Amino acid sequence: MQDRCQHLHRKGVHARAQGSRRSAVAGCLRPARARYRRRTPQERRRRPPPHRRRAVSARARVEHQIDGDEYTRISLGSVGLNRGPRVAVIYIVGAIVSGKSGFDPVNGAVAGSETIAEYIRQVRHDSAVRAIVVRIDSPGGSANASDAIWRELTVARTERTDRPLVVSMSDLAASGGYLAAVAAPTIVAQPATYTGSIGIFGGKIVMGGVYQKLGARIESTSVGKNAEMDSPSHNFSPSELKKLQEELQSFYDQFVERVADARKTTPEKIDMLARGRVWTGQQALENGLVDALGGIDRAVVLAKERARIPAESDVELMLFPPRKSFYELIAEQLSGGGEARMADAWLSSRLTRDELQILRLMRGPLAMFRRGEPLALLPFSFVR
Repeated sequence: MQDRCQHLHRKGVHARAQGSRRSAVAGCLRPARARYRRRTPQERRRRPPPHRRRAVSARARVEHQIDGDEYTRISLGSVGLNRGPRVAVIYIVGAIVSGKSGFDPVNGAVAGSETIAEYIRQVRHDSAVRAIVVRIDSPGGSANASDAIWRELTVARTERTDRPLVVSMSDLAASGGYLAAVAAPTIVAQPATYTGSIGIFGGKIVMGGVYQKLGARIESTSVGKNAEMDSPSHNFSPSELKKLQEELQSFYDQFVERVADARKTTPEKIDMLARGRVWTGQQALENGLVDALGGIDRAVVLAKERARIPAESDVELMLFPPRKSFYELIAEQLSGGGEARMADAWLSSRLTRDELQILRLMRGPLAMFRRGEPLALLPFSFVR
């Protein structure tokens, strides 16, 4: 036995399996298992062996596994990693339309009133949100959709006076974008922001001549003098044109009154700044249309001050729209309208950047004109 041990010693260090086969050791145990072997029978009954405990804990780990998408949705506060008071930041980007928000290669970003309203309601119902910041980068759009967003923001502001609402303007916050902004008592603009454009216009695209060239004829039956007012087959009749002008004037008067109420002035003074006039952020500050100059960081600082959050305290920014997972993006592409999106993608891939920009500027207003909606939209576009 001594000779055998000396032989193994001269051979050097052995792996545990080799040592076991050569009888240098009786077996291999981890420290925890070895300690278990040394226990009395009574101690063993009270506590199972380590390998059984590991099996149980391994099953528990498998049962509590989550995928990456669910992991990213876990709030920091739920796991004890709260970064501080919560501030919601809602982005309104693109032309404002009725319905859902979206994006396509030709039209770019679209801010849907239903989507934005749902974000606002989520924030309203979250008692942990101490302040709301709305970031607007929009030339406006549908007057009805802009009004719907204004209403939701007004409800969010009035139902909790201890939760301030601050608007931050990006490069563009005009017409319907400005209407949404005046729901907040505090508006922050950049010096070069294009804003204002307080006005309403509308109309329709008459396609009667095109139909004739195509050999198509449209026949319709209606009840009422102005029932076919939005029909694209003919121009406005005198009574239809009068009705349209009355409708647009009503929208304009309401727009001016809401701005006057929000900015603590009279409709007459706002009318002098309105009628479609566009102002820079610096000019808007001088005219009382905004309250301060700065970017979104300044807006967050003002929101913290009004919510009585210490300046040195960090805050948790709750962003809307939330980041979408890869699978959610794929599902959106495969959902309804996929063929139209593929056609848009094909078209955009064959146009230069300038051509695509021109097409985008034309298609947005044309689509809204086709629906016959009054427009609170910047009447011209900036090519960036």
